Amino acid sequence: MRYGLGSEAKLASSDWVGIRPVLITPQMVGQVIGVFTAVEMKAAGWHYHPNDKHEQEQKHFIDIVNANGGMAGFATGINDFYRIIRYADSV
Repeated sequence: MRYGLGSEAKLASSDWVGIRPVLITPQMVGQVIGVFTAVEMKAAGWHYHPNDKHEQEQKHFIDIVNANGGMAGFATGINDFYRIIRYADSV
């Protein structure tokens, strides 16, 4: 049994991943930091169903990531994906 993210890929993640909020201080200006990102891809036309337990759990995870400074959300296409990762802000 395999664990971790992307366990079917040639490059798999660590067994444990997480998010740690970091307060940016003046001494950190100019440094590169990683931002935890989680995008839950859905089919075109999909809408959140608040009574669906699986979707509730996915939303809860997304909410935790966003509350701790990460970037997360549901996406039904490339425009949603770019909005979530704030792609336009970095171009």
